[in-house]
Amino acid sequence: MSRILKKLEEWNSNKLISDEQLVHIQNYESNQPKVRWGQLSLLILGIATIVLGVIAIVASNWENIPAGLKLIGGFAVLIIAGSAIVIRRNDSPTIKDSLIAFFSLFCFAMIGLIAQIYNLQGDGYKTGLLWSAMTLMILTYARHIFVPLLWSCVFGFSLLSACYSWPPLKQVLAEPSSFFIYSLTLVVLCINRVLAPSPIRKSLTYYTVAMWLGLLCLSSFNSSISTSTNELVLYAPQYALSLLLGIVLWSDSAFKKAEKIALTSGLIVSNILVFISANDSISDIPTIALSIYCLLVWAFFFFSRGYASVYNFVLILVGFKIFEIYTRTMVDLLQTGMGLILTGLAAILLVFAWTKNRKKIETLLQGLIK
Repeated sequence: MSRILKKLEEWNSNKLISDEQLVHIQNYESNQPKVRWGQLSLLILGIATIVLGVIAIVASNWENIPAGLKLIGGFAVLIIAGSAIVIRRNDSPTIKDSLIAFFSLFCFAMIGLIAQIYNLQGDGYKTGLLWSAMTLMILTYARHIFVPLLWSCVFGFSLLSACYSWPPLKQVLAEPSSFFIYSLTLVVLCINRVLAPSPIRKSLTYYTVAMWLGLLCLSSFNSSISTSTNELVLYAPQYALSLLLGIVLWSDSAFKKAEKIALTSGLIVSNILVFISANDSISDIPTIALSIYCLLVWAFFFFSRGYASVYNFVLILVGFKIFEIYTRTMVDLLQTGMGLILTGLAAILLVFAWTKNRKKIETLLQGLIK
């Protein structure tokens, strides 16, 4: 809020807005419900502590409690918590998000309770995916990004574990990490088309972009096998998923034509990247070059969307990938030193060229986007 007020005062002093407009905006912002991180964190911590205390008390007499009573008590708590969310839906975002956090965490506890009573066995990723499916819709009511971001992390980690651990996928996938990122992207595109704008959409999108950038920077989809002609079939599920992802992308009206073309080319290049990174006979340089292209695709996309800070961050990642080329190719200190000097000079020249021609470049990019 203080940053907004400072900007408003600056605009008012430069005659960009009138005194009357300044007062109206300040009154509007001051009457908006506020989410305070400190209060929200302490409330969630307090709720979690109470839940743990109740669990400890119940656990001390666990064997003496009938299974039916355990289930009735657990579902009663869920019903009360869900009702409270509906009843208090117009309250402050802090109270509402705290109730949503309690409901979501207690769903985890209920999954464990049912599994214990009925002696159900399963991998951890199955629990995570089940919990994600159970709590997705309730999290669309969250006002703050804190709880949805927690959901995104649990869902993403569970999906990644499934790609590496689920036997049907484990036996047929050449590269689970790339299959994971394609699956996650497909989920995000579908959720964004179904759900209205909300913190859960935003947090899941942020998480997916972070996963893409992370994989590209870690050079990017290194496969655990070496390819040969008879192993190409291992890439069939990934290519089929890529085709489905491309179809969903092109059918989504939320993307501009230039964005669709750029993202499609990045998807094709990332598939090539997966294949050649598994081939021991190909050097690291093509892999890094393709990673740089994929990062530039993301940079173009963020520029098109108006995310200037993320766009600049991706360009910094491109710089690090270029630096990686030297670390992989230089064989002695003299060559490394000369390469670093040339790279530094090139970076400085690029900065000067960018500063001088920024308007022209941005105008050119805007022309491509339209």
